[in-house]
Amino acid sequence: MKNIPFFVSTIMAVVCLAFSGLYLYKGRSNQQISGDILKQQQEIKSLDDAISIQQQDINRQQQIIQTGANIAQKLGREILTNIGYFAAKNKNEKLEKILIRQKLDGFILKPEQVKQIDEQAEKLKAQQGGASAPAPAVAPAATPAPAR
Repeated sequence: MKNIPFFVSTIMAVVCLAFSGLYLYKGRSNQQISGDILKQQQEIKSLDDAISIQQQDINRQQQIIQTGANIAQKLGREILTNIGYFAAKNKNEKLEKILIRQKLDGFILKPEQVKQIDEQAEKLKAQQGGASAPAPAVAPAATPAPAR
């Protein structure tokens, strides 16, 4: 009868030893998994940072495009009128062909319109005391609207 408590305590010690070994094995496995998760989280963070930088670039490019569109909307007609004026004044056939190809031939001025604009520029020059004034950006009211 004296041996029964000895065997029970020995069996309990072996069971505790087995559980502690299993606990250590699982603990190491959990540490490895935690390390892998940490590496993946760092990789995700670096990818998020890269995406954030790319998103900022996209936003900056969209702002540039929007600014260009606003400028084109506000100044496009004046710029095209000036291009048509100089194409007609300098008899630049290449520029005229480009305007025609882009279906903007309504901006190419007729010789009498160029003459009117030049006369207006001369009057402005005379009023300003001879200072050189560029040709006006707006064509006479007879300028037809561009064909679209």
